[in-house]
Formats: sequence, structure tokens, C-alpha cells
Amino acid sequence: MIFCLLLSCLLEVVLGLHRIALPVLLSVVFYFACLLPWHKGVLLYFLAAALLDGWFARTLPSTGLSLIGILYFADLWQRFGDRNSLFSLLVPGALTGLISSVFLLLNILVSGGRIGVMTLFFSSLYCLVAIVLLPSVWWLLEKGARFLALRRQEVFSPALRPEEYSAREEAVDE
Repeated sequence: MIFCLLLSCLLEVVLGLHRIALPVLLSVVFYFACLLPWHKGVLLYFLAAALLDGWFARTLPSTGLSLIGILYFADLWQRFGDRNSLFSLLVPGALTGLISSVFLLLNILVSGGRIGVMTLFFSSLYCLVAIVLLPSVWWLLEKGARFLALRRQEVFSPALRPEEYSAREEAVDE
């Protein structure tokens, strides 16, 4: 988990240096918050968010504030959402992009900037890219977890006992 968080921070910084803004860290945090109880990694999540906000020198810690909404929504999605298909992850992707872009727009306002038509256009593009980004990050992390034989979403269900979990995991791997 730590490696994935640091790698997502690095990817977001490298893309930010090329003027490409993507909520990679928030997508990775959403995945781990749905996989594990959110309080197990909350310190690492906020540390990674603080690293990003510090790197981009944001007046308002927009990544950290977005993280609060993402963790709340991930908890709801873990209980009531469908995590079995990538198509169903378009809604959390849209919400991730929307939450993050709202806080980025607030950051512009707090730092004394103006929100014009182009800013709103790029904010809407940010939301559209987040719709596609979350399912792709989810798929990539699932494939990595399968390769490393780690706990993953496609076989985990809170209702299963450990022996049922291992039998289902073997059936999915075959």
C-alpha cells in the first residue's frame, strides 16, 4: 500500500510538471479505502496528500480536503456499491473528479485568482478524465494484487468466512 501511494504521488507530480492534472492519488486511496477499513491507512493517506499539496504549493490543502470526501464516499461504496464490474466504477470516478475539482477551484479563489470560462472547461475535463481513471487504476491494482497473491476486491466479501474466502480465491485464480 505504501509503495502504491508513493508511486501515485510521484506519477501525479510528474504529470503535473507537464501540465496534466489527474487525481491519481485519490483514485488509489479510493481503491484501498474500499479494500481495507479506511482507518488502517488514514495517516498514510493524509501524509501522501500533504506531500502533494506541499509540492504544488497550494494555499488551500485541496488534496487533503478532497480526501475526507473520498474516504466518506468509499465507506458508503464499500457497504452499498457494486465493486464487481469496472462499468459500475464510473460513478465513483465522476464523484472523485467532482470533489477534487471543486476543491481545486476553491484553491484558485482562496489564492486570489479568478474563475473564468477556461478554468471551468479544464475543471470539466478533469472530471471527465477522472471517470475513466478510477476504473483503470482499480483494474491495474487488481491485476497487481492477483500477480502478487495479495488480498483483492474481486474475491473479497465481508460476509465470507476465511475458509470460504480461500476457496473462492482459488476458483477465481484458475
